[in-house]
Amino acid sequence: MRTLSKVKAANGLDRKADRQNNLRNGSKQELVTEETLSKVDLDRISKSTTNYMFRKAKELTKVSLAELVASVRKFGIIQPVLLRPDPDKEGYYKLISGERRFQASVLLGLDTIPAYIRNVSEDEALQMQITENIQRKDVHSLDEAVGYKTLLEKDTTLNTKALASTFGKTQSYIAQRIKLNDLIDEARKDFYEEKMNIAHALMIARLTPEGQRQIVERYSDYEGGYGRVNDLANFIERNVMNCISKAAFDINDPLLYAKAGSCITCPLRSGASPQLFGDISEKDRCFDRACFKIKTENYLATTVTQAIESEPDTIFLQAYRQEPAENIASILAGHKIKVLCEYDDFSTSGQGKKLKGLWVSGDSAGKIQSVVLKRPDKADENDPATQIAKITARIARGKELDQEKVYARVLKSLEGHKTQQNVVDLPLMRSEEALLWYVIYNKAGYSLTRKLDEVLKLDPEDPETFIQTLIALSSEQKAFMLRGVMLDQFGGNYPRSVHAHIIQHIASDYGDIDLAAFNREQLEIQNKREARQLEKIKVLRMQLSEKTETEKKVKQAKAMKTRKGAKNAKQNDKAKVR
Repeated sequence: MRTLSKVKAANGLDRKADRQNNLRNGSKQELVTEETLSKVDLDRISKSTTNYMFRKAKELTKVSLAELVASVRKFGIIQPVLLRPDPDKEGYYKLISGERRFQASVLLGLDTIPAYIRNVSEDEALQMQITENIQRKDVHSLDEAVGYKTLLEKDTTLNTKALASTFGKTQSYIAQRIKLNDLIDEARKDFYEEKMNIAHALMIARLTPEGQRQIVERYSDYEGGYGRVNDLANFIERNVMNCISKAAFDINDPLLYAKAGSCITCPLRSGASPQLFGDISEKDRCFDRACFKIKTENYLATTVTQAIESEPDTIFLQAYRQEPAENIASILAGHKIKVLCEYDDFSTSGQGKKLKGLWVSGDSAGKIQSVVLKRPDKADENDPATQIAKITARIARGKELDQEKVYARVLKSLEGHKTQQNVVDLPLMRSEEALLWYVIYNKAGYSLTRKLDEVLKLDPEDPETFIQTLIALSSEQKAFMLRGVMLDQFGGNYPRSVHAHIIQHIASDYGDIDLAAFNREQLEIQNKREARQLEKIKVLRMQLSEKTETEKKVKQAKAMKTRKGAKNAKQNDKAKVR
């Protein structure tokens, strides 16, 4: 290695890398470090293992490097590469930036290459690499997204505001680029292959993985790619998004679907992130259609059950050509309740007696509306077959009412039973244990319920068989049910809740989940974060102390000036008297 000179802070992109490496929270103070400009043997340089994020293999082939090789052959290396000492091999170096220049020199059979050598850590080198590559004119938006995300992950004191200030972008631009990291693999592939443009990609990245697949499956094979941006936006509006303000359920309820929590705090609500959803004028658009559907079905199942049990006069309404969801249809069928069809059986306007109806399908599902029943023809009412059907229905209903009366007496007897008053010397009975497992089963969401029915051979349509199956469950089968409900209903991010503590105990008891490691890693992050925050508090306290001292001196100076003025005035008055 032959040293040429000592310089301060390389100019061009290397200097920019220094500048970004010292940026915190939008500060633009420049870091100046000493570098050595040298000629380094090519065989003492190893390529970066992180530049793959920005340099694809096709950019480093002989064909793609041909123009650069010709330039180096004629003019030599104009811009030195940037290296750092290899911490594992003395006298050797790691390439930070300049891989194309390095490869061109290798192809030409050169022995050495001019290089700046900077003594930085691996993390600092990565940040410099990212900063340089992000500012290339030909960088792909996806590679840019990876760069911004990596910078935030490597330095937790950085935020989107700081990055925006650093790179001369808007905060919204940075947030949207970072969101591109959420594109599913199929969408990434189409983006790299230029089947979609940046507007398409940003629109798709905001969706859930299921929503993205719906879009990709529809558009990926189209001859015109993803078509006009407005057409894609309209498709998403109609088929992927939901209007939260029109939801039948309580959007503030975090327990309706515990895994998702409240709609108000959900990051997939357009109003929750103006930087990401700046093009959406409405603040109540939901971008997670599957979650919206689950919440609607959970709410509807509860509402329908409550209406059946406590409001027997309620009728149930089906939107035109829209069947109720399978679980709702099952609940209604289980109570032998007929659902009335829109236009055929009732009208939402017109003359006649108004009846309270609950919609069980369509856009109004879960909502109450007054409707007017359509009267059948008088000839139909007097028809013997019609009369027989009515009497038969009354007989069936009479039997159901008899069962309800018996059950009501059972419940009344239990209310005053000794087992309800206090802890008694009566162990848990098998029938009570069946109830316990039914309570757990009943907490399962719709999809999990179907899975449990299939795996455990449970048949809710046959109550007695259902009970006997619950009683006969093996320990392994009970564990399967409990573990499924655990994540299905209690998987939300509420670490201070009772159920979260129980779940952590369960994970620990499994023996193959290293909770201690999770806590150690997070504690290390916490300690670093708090150390930075405490250091900042220390600086602020010093500033506050200086400010207080300055204010005190100013106050004293003013008081002294006031006293001096009063003294002078008094002396002047005495002089006038003389």
